[in-house]
Amino acid sequence: MKITDEMLYRHAAEARDIWLSTFPEDSEIPEHPFSEEFNNEMDKLIAQSHKSKKSFGKFQRIAAMFAAAIVGAGSFVAVNAEARSAFVGWVKELTDDYLIYRYEEEPAVDLKPLTYRVTWLPDGYTEFLVHDSENSVLVAYTNEAGEMLKLHYIDNPDETDWFVNTSNAIQKSASVNGIEADLLISTDPDTSSGVMWIDQYNTAFLLSGFLDEETLLRVAESVRDVDLSEMAVEEIVPGEPQHYDLTMIPEGYANVLSDHADDGGSVLYENEAGQYLTFIYNNDSGESSLYIDGTASMTYQTLFNGYVVDVMVSKDPEIPNSMVWVGENDTVFYVSGFFDPDVLFEIAGSIKSIHEETTKPDPASLRYEPTLIPEGYTWHRERDFGGMRSIVYKKNDADQLLRYHYIYDTATSTFTDAVGSTHSTVDINGYQADMLLFDDPATSNCIMWTDENDCAHAVHAFLDEADLIKVAESVQLAD
Repeated sequence: MKITDEMLYRHAAEARDIWLSTFPEDSEIPEHPFSEEFNNEMDKLIAQSHKSKKSFGKFQRIAAMFAAAIVGAGSFVAVNAEARSAFVGWVKELTDDYLIYRYEEEPAVDLKPLTYRVTWLPDGYTEFLVHDSENSVLVAYTNEAGEMLKLHYIDNPDETDWFVNTSNAIQKSASVNGIEADLLISTDPDTSSGVMWIDQYNTAFLLSGFLDEETLLRVAESVRDVDLSEMAVEEIVPGEPQHYDLTMIPEGYANVLSDHADDGGSVLYENEAGQYLTFIYNNDSGESSLYIDGTASMTYQTLFNGYVVDVMVSKDPEIPNSMVWVGENDTVFYVSGFFDPDVLFEIAGSIKSIHEETTKPDPASLRYEPTLIPEGYTWHRERDFGGMRSIVYKKNDADQLLRYHYIYDTATSTFTDAVGSTHSTVDINGYQADMLLFDDPATSNCIMWTDENDCAHAVHAFLDEADLIKVAESVQLAD
């Protein structure tokens, strides 16, 4: 008996109901052994959705239904070879909660894959991510509010199933450049709307975003096959190296290191508990690498100022949380500290570009001197040792010396014997300083610190703690 198209159409609804009835309840769905590659891709998708508005989702339910759909579809189309031939190309199914696009034909292997991009974007949106997997491509755009606009397309379907959650959406029929499309208008402000269509090359598209119906369709109609080599690329003209610093420092932290060079910089802050706040940036990512040990951390991805950022939340209280991302001018940024992620994001948001000349002046051209000298002390001598300058004051009635020196060449070293002293840390004009108070009255007390110009300062004097701090705080650049 020959099975005609009319017979198939007449029994299609019944066949659909039979097929859907084979779906087990959620509690009966067996655990499916997904491949490591599939699990990695799912982890990436879940990470990208962290701390951002929801897109079409319910990943675990989708994953389970994906496995069930492959089994169910295989059972259905295998009943009759002639029936199978009637289900070719993309087949659309609508359930209570999902709109399913399924491909039921061997993909064409002799067609050159096309590259698609959105050629019109609403104000404020910029492209920030392109992910090209074996069977599909994701192009994501974002605005300053962190709302994502995503274009998915498949031009090489291979038993591919798309599940789109319709439980919080109103489904409408629409048209994209004269092609029939499914429009899903979200009824949940935290869920994006979407539109799906298939073009003349049998490529399936899914565009989703937090846009109204008119704008969403306008974006969809702007999707074009493009030649990336001919697309306008913003030319980056080499110039002076960019330098950055933090402008928001949590209370209790003092600067202990500032190092800025042509290829990047690092800034280190420390509190009284010995905990560090670290900021690193790398201007020359092609020549150097930044290695971060994430083995003791839970890692996820989210959006930060329009960039994709990797956030590492430590499982060990002795290891700080951290975040890393590639930002403007292809610069790599890294911030770490013993803070909640929200505070870490606030610190990272305070990063500002600064001028190199104000960050890294020629240390040899700098002249520092204390402006407060205790009563009874007079200038005694001054020497430049080539990398270190020393100014000595003498107390005439006691023949005691007050010595101030600073090192302006990092290749120069000096050592202070701390044996017999009590060590503490104090704040000197926003910099963390080490203070050594000696028990032996014949040994001068000492205070040492490093400033933003990488100059190391030290004051040695027979003064008590309070007066020693006053002298140190009076050190400044001479006019």
